Amino acid sequence: MKAQPKSPESTYSTAGFKALYIEMRRDVDELLEAGGPDDVPTPIPDPARLPPGQRRGSVRAFAAFVEGVCFSLKQLALSLAPLGRLSAAEVLFCHEVDYELDASGVPVDRPARMRTLSNLRFAFHVLNRAVGGSFKLDVASAGWRNLCTAMKVRDRLMHPKGIASMRVSDEEIRAAVRGYRWFDAQALALALDIIELQLEKTSQLKGLITDQSASGSTSDVEK
Repeated sequence: MKAQPKSPESTYSTAGFKALYIEMRRDVDELLEAGGPDDVPTPIPDPARLPPGQRRGSVRAFAAFVEGVCFSLKQLALSLAPLGRLSAAEVLFCHEVDYELDASGVPVDRPARMRTLSNLRFAFHVLNRAVGGSFKLDVASAGWRNLCTAMKVRDRLMHPKGIASMRVSDEEIRAAVRGYRWFDAQALALALDIIELQLEKTSQLKGLITDQSASGSTSDVEK
């Protein structure tokens, strides 16, 4: 049996995640001709003005952004989860591997088969679970439905059946942008939730240290 694969990002830091997030989001913004700082959402002109090739490129870049961020979220989960918190199945899916028996009966690993939308929901869930947070992905909103539309368009572009498959309509590119904004906002909300949780834990730890120090000082006085 092969050793459990360890990706270069398996000890992901929040700084590493931020760098990748900003770089991939910049790719999407440049194609959509959105200007402004990298670390805040910026206004996007009506994407229906974009030429056909740029529409296709925008959808593909958005899909790559989603997949890259989801992979990173899973690597953060592996880095931040206390020992034993994640199940064996969750760990395997974070590594994006599965196992099967070869013809000689030896277990071998292979890439896990994960649908984009299921993987997205898993990535947000597993990171939230890893840190013991309370974040819930908003899949009841129009933003989620727009993202689903964008992923269907991406799949069609990746496997065209004819020239019509290559066309991205005004409504489809607008839906993709709305889905992009929704995904960006959800990822930011999760990040803020984790930051608040970590600050709370740090505050509790400082309080415990202060209490212990005070207790030790009192004991010294009594002696």
